[in-house]
Amino acid sequence: MVVIGGGLTGCVTASVLANGGLDVMLVEGDRLAGGATAGGLGVVVPGPDASYRAVETAIGKRLARVAWKEVRRSSREYVSALRKLSPKSDLAPAPFLINSHSIEQTTALRREQASRKGVGLDAP
Repeated sequence: MVVIGGGLTGCVTASVLANGGLDVMLVEGDRLAGGATAGGLGVVVPGPDASYRAVETAIGKRLARVAWKEVRRSSREYVSALRKLSPKSDLAPAPFLINSHSIEQTTALRREQASRKGVGLDAP
């Protein structure tokens, strides 16, 4: 198995795969754990970075729902793997807030939330 990228996610992925018994090669173009995660938000978002409504239109309700559930599951598994590896971090649950800058954005966010709730997905 080849894992491309030696940042936090790539290193955790390689570790989990190797601990699962796979032969793993980690490939990084620069240096391992270069600190990009520490320089960013460092947030594990429990959902795709896409509009559910757009994805549902593109691939259908069943596949879109499966995609959202799988991303949520893999987010939890990623956090679990991080905890087991115990890297130096401030890993802690935190609320996630999306700001709206206009009435149009507010309307779009409410439609997105209603779409997700309509198929039984978490949509706080």
